[in-house]
Amino acid sequence: MVWLGTERPIVPAPAEQSYADPEPPRRAVRELMPSPCVTYVGSHEGCGCGFNSSCVEWQGFDDEPELAPLVDALLDDEREKYRAERSSRERLHAIVARRWPCRRPRLLGR
Repeated sequence: MVWLGTERPIVPAPAEQSYADPEPPRRAVRELMPSPCVTYVGSHEGCGCGFNSSCVEWQGFDDEPELAPLVDALLDDEREKYRAERSSRERLHAIVARRWPCRRPRLLGR
């Protein structure tokens, strides 16, 4: 799971509304994040699992740039999963970059 703690609420773009939830987190999360606003950000799977790049790791690659030239050689289901995971990471990156524009976090594949 990915929780972002901020001073002001994160307002997700329309395309991100099903992925970013500014609802109050569970007490355990609230205790770990002293920020006044906490937003849960989920992947295409509705949780944090889809930010993972298990396809890249399973294929024996350390990062996406190594795999990129070979994406078309993946099986259809592997390629679909890879693209969904990448899309989830890009959406998370967009949310973070909008909130903290002066900092460009490095995400796998960027």
